[in-house]
Amino acid sequence: MKNRLKNRRLVNLSVIFLSIFMFLAFALNSYAGGKSGKFKIVVKIKTDYAIAVEKIPVYLSNNIESETIQGVTNRAGKAKFSSLSDGTYIITPKKDGFSFKPSSKEITLSGKKKGKCFFTIIKDANVSENMLNVPSTHYPTHLCQGADGNFYVTDSKANSVFVYNYKLDLVDRFGGMSTPLGIAVDKQGNVYVGNDGKDNIEIYNRVGKKISSIGDGEILMPNSIALDKSGNIYVADSLDDNIKVFDSAGNLIKKIGEGILDFPSDIVIKYNSSGKKGRLFAADQGNGKIRIFKLNGKLIKSIGKKVTNNSSNYKGKFVRLQGIDIDDKGRIHAVDSFTKIVQILSSKKKGKFIASYNVSEESDNAESLPLDILTYSKNKTIVANAERHSVNLITTAK
Repeated sequence: MKNRLKNRRLVNLSVIFLSIFMFLAFALNSYAGGKSGKFKIVVKIKTDYAIAVEKIPVYLSNNIESETIQGVTNRAGKAKFSSLSDGTYIITPKKDGFSFKPSSKEITLSGKKKGKCFFTIIKDANVSENMLNVPSTHYPTHLCQGADGNFYVTDSKANSVFVYNYKLDLVDRFGGMSTPLGIAVDKQGNVYVGNDGKDNIEIYNRVGKKISSIGDGEILMPNSIALDKSGNIYVADSLDDNIKVFDSAGNLIKKIGEGILDFPSDIVIKYNSSGKKGRLFAADQGNGKIRIFKLNGKLIKSIGKKVTNNSSNYKGKFVRLQGIDIDDKGRIHAVDSFTKIVQILSSKKKGKFIASYNVSEESDNAESLPLDILTYSKNKTIVANAERHSVNLITTAK
């Protein structure tokens, strides 16, 4: 009797295992045979804390409309799906839909399209309260702010431009570039992108449609772009060691910094309070200096000094000067991609050192590669952090 019961249990277990195997095989077959694509889902929860990101692959078969994902979060909140034109899915905090449970290890996706997706879970990193990482980009390279208040970020590995609103929610993305580097946006909303793969500047309208290109055959590495009030286009050509200036029709009209600059990595144009006098600031990476020119190309002053990576004093000195911007007080914010430090310097006199701040927590420095910086609002900066695949919002001291 015992043997018969034992055999019956074994048969029942075999049937159960066989059923599970057949179900999995059917699900995998449905997934392989469907027309489902690969989607990247990004979860963004607004907090005042820095956040860590981990990617978890999720497989949804044709017949599964929801899936429970093992993750970690201790932030309460809700979010829902939205999609961009390229098939990227974004989850943003909303009233209904996707939910987070405090101290829960389970997060449930419902109503998701079939196919394989990558779900990014954000969790507290237990670090200082002055930073917020905004994941979405793969390799954020340069950034700028448009007249509409949106932030535009080039991604040189995704060959795309990512657009964030003033809340740093991802609102759009358009691609088709070839290693995009520098970026600028004019008052009409046209986007100028430095295409390193094509050695030119491509111009897109506000909805991401390419309308023209300039500089074909005249640019070696369009690392940074700035626009003046006359509609002229300034291009930091890092490999040609100069700044090329094109008129609005795309004609090359002058070169700035020849014989002075060595691998200019970033440029910015700043006007005085009256809006009549403009200055061109250039990050001269090879010489470790910030150069200030008149818009006609005349050098006014140089700030900073090149030092080696074993220096004990970095104040006003740079190992690898990468990005610069000018805040509303006229101060220079200069980011060093080696030290991962942003220095605030006076743009007057000899460029006096004022203060400094990190682009990430010290424990994350090894994984950081800051490539550009943008100041906006009061005491806020945004850093394109390529190796962390994120855009960092930093609140600085007054």
